[in-house]
Amino acid sequence: MVVKIGEQKIIDPDRCSGECDEMTCRYVCPAGLFTVIDGKITFNLHGFCLECGACRLVCDNISFHYPSAGEGIIHRFG
Repeated sequence: MVVKIGEQKIIDPDRCSGECDEMTCRYVCPAGLFTVIDGKITFNLHGFCLECGACRLVCDNISFHYPSAGEGIIHRFG
């Protein structure tokens, strides 16, 4: 089962609850979009992803791709 959130995918949700005790994605996401519900990691579909890509750096079970040009977040300052 693949859960698609735009360009963000949790490849195998069962792996998150079975093999991953740390669930590091919860701590590195600056928007706090990863949460644990009933022992399984979930991604908040209604949250505001900052497209920083931190989740893909700490977990190989997350497939993250930046949106194509003209889409996604635009940072004006900084």
